[in-house]
Amino acid sequence: MSNLEESTRWYVDVFGCVFVWKEESGYAALNVSVAIKEGKSANIELGHAMITLVESEQFSPLTFYKNGELHPYMNFYTKDIEHVHQLLTERGVEVEPISDEGNLKYFNFIELNGHHMGVCSF
Repeated sequence: MSNLEESTRWYVDVFGCVFVWKEESGYAALNVSVAIKEGKSANIELGHAMITLVESEQFSPLTFYKNGELHPYMNFYTKDIEHVHQLLTERGVEVEPISDEGNLKYFNFIELNGHHMGVCSF
């Protein structure tokens, strides 16, 4: 990403991540889980995922294709996919419709820096 501050704010404000730390060399860490306080590492304390943001002069958005279709690099799990879809839509995130495959529901979205990501529920 080209702007660490802007990206950190986006993940905290739009996606609900919790800020953990930032280094002046251009790195920031965020907890995906909100079950732990700011400044603590959820991946160490609870075994939850974290996002590390790295400021860069040049980057390519994370995307790949499977069977000719754009596929997300990473999925976030939720118990209430309809609620998350509504929240991200209200917050101006480019989201695709929810797909329902019976035991699996999911949708994809484009985050601030153009990374293709997904949300799933099962």
